[in-house]
Amino acid sequence: MSLLTFGSSRLQVTEAPKAPFKLVFVHGAAARGKGFRPFIHHLKSFSPYPLQIEIIDLPGHGFANSQPPRSTLEHYATDVIEILQQRQRSSQSTILVGHSMGGAISQIVGLKRPDLLSGMIIIASTHAFDIPSEFLKLIQNDFLSFLKASEQFLFAQNTPNSWRHAFLKNFLPNPSQEVVYADFFACSQFDQRNLSPLIETPALVIAGEHDALIPPKFSKMLAEELPLSCYKVVRNTGHLVFLEAPGQVSKLCLDFLGRLAQRATS
Repeated sequence: MSLLTFGSSRLQVTEAPKAPFKLVFVHGAAARGKGFRPFIHHLKSFSPYPLQIEIIDLPGHGFANSQPPRSTLEHYATDVIEILQQRQRSSQSTILVGHSMGGAISQIVGLKRPDLLSGMIIIASTHAFDIPSEFLKLIQNDFLSFLKASEQFLFAQNTPNSWRHAFLKNFLPNPSQEVVYADFFACSQFDQRNLSPLIETPALVIAGEHDALIPPKFSKMLAEELPLSCYKVVRNTGHLVFLEAPGQVSKLCLDFLGRLAQRATS
């Protein structure tokens, strides 16, 4: 996997020139691209054809942690659009895969530049985040308590502790207070409820049955607003559904890619 630089973002790339699909992953708030790797391993194992994988580290995150975070999700979306433009290949269908905040960023990209996408996979996200002011105050005033509490809203109750620690090691590697607050504040300003019906990019919306951060009903509301979407709930999972049940989520994603391929040839 090679590492490329685009402005303030970093892109981890596994090249597969003959792959029919290019999957571009956008992580969530306070996370980093590396957190997708266990899921990607399952996805590639189940796939009947090669997949090109590209993982974005947004400014302030992962390999791009020396850069300041963005103040709005629209600014993050501009970063993603820049990468998509420069990496566009006519021989591959580009699928944007966004988790949580990354799912919101994907929606903005789908609205602004549908020409760059063949599809979107939106995981544990919605079209407007309800983030209480007390949540933001906790990040500002008692950051350590916030980090300790993160396990409570990231996982389903039945997820083993050993899994939780392993996932968090890659997913939330000691994020800075500045980045965490900037991300969640940007999410608190995101509201695309009136614009979702205008997004005509085919979408798969996946929710975790016991997601305490983005309850499934909100993901379902998003799916109902998107003109070309399907909605799936994965049982016994929380906000990190793609890590808690990577096999099930991989199969849902590959079924979606198969439908896109059929749609393109019909």
